[in-house]
Amino acid sequence: RNYVFEDDMDDLLTTSHVEEVESGRETRTDDGRYIPRQYRLTFSPDITYGQGGVSTYYGTYAMAQFMFSDLLGDHRISLATNLQFDLRNSDYQLSYGYFANRTNYLIRYFHTARNFRVFVQNPNTGRLDIEQVRFRYYGPGLQVQYPFSKFTRVDFSMNFINLSRDLSLVYAGVSDTEDTFFFYPEVTLTRDRTLPGFLSPLSGSRYALSITGSPPITSDMIGFVSLLGDYRRYFHLGRNYVFAFRGSGASSFGPDAQSFFMGGIQNWINFQWAEGGLQTDRLEDIFLSLPALPMRGHLFNSAIGDRFGLFNAEFRFPLIAALLPGPIPIIPFYNIQGAAFVDAGSVWDGNDHEAYLGGAGFGLRTILLGMPFRYDIAWPYDLEGGDGFGRRVHYFSIGIDF
Repeated sequence: RNYVFEDDMDDLLTTSHVEEVESGRETRTDDGRYIPRQYRLTFSPDITYGQGGVSTYYGTYAMAQFMFSDLLGDHRISLATNLQFDLRNSDYQLSYGYFANRTNYLIRYFHTARNFRVFVQNPNTGRLDIEQVRFRYYGPGLQVQYPFSKFTRVDFSMNFINLSRDLSLVYAGVSDTEDTFFFYPEVTLTRDRTLPGFLSPLSGSRYALSITGSPPITSDMIGFVSLLGDYRRYFHLGRNYVFAFRGSGASSFGPDAQSFFMGGIQNWINFQWAEGGLQTDRLEDIFLSLPALPMRGHLFNSAIGDRFGLFNAEFRFPLIAALLPGPIPIIPFYNIQGAAFVDAGSVWDGNDHEAYLGGAGFGLRTILLGMPFRYDIAWPYDLEGGDGFGRRVHYFSIGIDF
């Protein structure tokens, strides 16, 4: 309050003071000191927008988001939704965050619905009829964040999750509903001391350790506990040449242990499933199965189990500074980065069923239409049979590397 402005601010301060006097509400004393007043909590809109996109899993979608906060940012209210037909068929999330102190608190209610139509053979007529399936994932949640320092924090969350599957057999004129619920706490310790680069970190290290689970409070509730770890290390060789290494793994225990599926890459646009697709024998598999990625050279769900270990190594380098349009009017590309990589991992379960996966290849990274775009080509390697490299797989994806 005792800060002295430069001379060129005098006119602005004088004008402001005259406006205060004319409004009948003095904000400063005669000697220029500001008068302290009680803070009034008033919300104003921060974000109001709509968005649309294409999901590699669910097709096209659209969503509207609204966010409100006070002047100091101590309180934040947000709503995101894609209301359609009714609440049971819509996605929405309502949350309130309190950020006034060192510890952050966030409470929310979320609802996700997915409708699928598949063709099944009618046992009466032999024709293909429509089967309607709707999955719902919803419930309240609480999240607490506490930073130990600028680089380290711990996150704690509690969610009460309901799972529902509505099955409608059109040809039979019958419907069936399966429901389950569970309490889902999670604790995560994160430490990040990396130097960011254009599309990925240049140097330093980061790691995250978490424990999640669902205590079987009643006989009807899902019961499991999972341990997950992720460590990444980056070596900067100068001029944006970087060696990047990552080791990750997880293990799940209990009667309803989580499943981890390996193969593919995050946000894979032209994705392909391995034979059999994702397991859906249990309702919880639809929402609780977690990806163990990236494992390039393989398709989604090439291996699945309740435990996994994964190692990734990449050499990242600048390739082309700018690729400008010539006689043919194409979109210009800037800062095209190259990457050469090797992936190796293993997935197994409590019955000692184990699978080994490996792959290697190279790729390109750039910004396309404002989004981080990746193209990879990779060859699977037979780690068990020793048959060498197999048929290549192409990956077009949106996102940044680890």
